[in-house]
Amino acid sequence: MVRRRLAAALAVLLLVACGGSDGDGSSAGPSAAITIESFSFGDPISVAPGTTVEVTNADGTNHTWTSVEDVFDSGTLASGETFRFTFDDPGDYQFLCRIHSSMTGSITVSG
Repeated sequence: MVRRRLAAALAVLLLVACGGSDGDGSSAGPSAAITIESFSFGDPISVAPGTTVEVTNADGTNHTWTSVEDVFDSGTLASGETFRFTFDDPGDYQFLCRIHSSMTGSITVSG
């Protein structure tokens, strides 16, 4: 578990340092990653405005990544699927899995 969290943290650092792609090969600005694993979104993260967050479902069951404030909603993510959202506005964003409401998390956008 510790090894997986360390790998996930390293992946976030690499993505933020290297930028990202919006799927067509063009630069999309800074990026960060959340991996859904063991019915958890992991620790809260902080990003700068303009950061694209990619959420990947690494669990063996479906999940959603849904904003409590109705800002974003991934819809149902099957195992291995991803969803991206760009946070342009500063603020604190709370989210949950609509399928498993005990799964919650947060993102702080500031800078």
